[in-house]
Amino acid sequence: MNSVSAASTARRRKDLETGGGAVRRLHFPTYRASQPAPGCRRNISMSLTYSLAPTAYACKFRHSVILLDVARDRYLRLAGVQFDLYREIALGTSPRSRSSCFAARLVREGIIVEGAIGRTLIASDRAQTELLSEGITSLGTDPIKVAEVGRFVRSLNTARRLRRQTHLRTQFELAATWKSSSAQVTPALVAAKGAKFQSLAPFFFSTHNACLLRSLALLNFLFRSGVCADWVFGVRDTPFAAHCWIEAGPMVLNDEPDHIASYHRILTI
Repeated sequence: MNSVSAASTARRRKDLETGGGAVRRLHFPTYRASQPAPGCRRNISMSLTYSLAPTAYACKFRHSVILLDVARDRYLRLAGVQFDLYREIALGTSPRSRSSCFAARLVREGIIVEGAIGRTLIASDRAQTELLSEGITSLGTDPIKVAEVGRFVRSLNTARRLRRQTHLRTQFELAATWKSSSAQVTPALVAAKGAKFQSLAPFFFSTHNACLLRSLALLNFLFRSGVCADWVFGVRDTPFAAHCWIEAGPMVLNDEPDHIASYHRILTI
């Protein structure tokens, strides 16, 4: 990989981590209604059925769709004319060549695929994150053991290495593997393990550490402790913001319930 592409990849990962307005979004060219997109024929029909690609996730808002493209470590936002075209593609109601050309562009970008594979382009509006019953800040913790400090450090180093050296898709696959190989226990037990992590976190994380790194480290810490939890991703539309956190049943382990309540879930691992 040359220095330019390496810098570009690192910048995309940093932008995805930081959330908020810094996240880069793909801007598709738009055209006048009477103007076909370059390279597209006017007589193209919307006869094909499309589905979300296996590595793409969508969250529909009133006037936009936000997409998480795991394969390329990025969020996309389609609004205005692009949102209208996306809905036409999803419903298959328009024979306009512009919709077909926009569909072809989305296929090239890896967002949608031809055929029905059970992943609809637009599902019902995602509900905002339910206000979970409580965070874990109210949980008392036993004294931290030396072994738990070592487990924390190893988990933090693992998360840093994965964020630095791998793509988001690989991290999701590993997280799913950790979860499937861990014991299914009560949320209260998972929350107790999470409280140990949170009690150590102020000594290793600053308030500016990205939610992706913290959540990945916590997930690995739980895996090393023999338990599992859910890794949840949420988005807001206006202004755009992206966030992630770890849940165990009705409890959020590394954030406050009232903070995540403003996000709409786009993906849970």
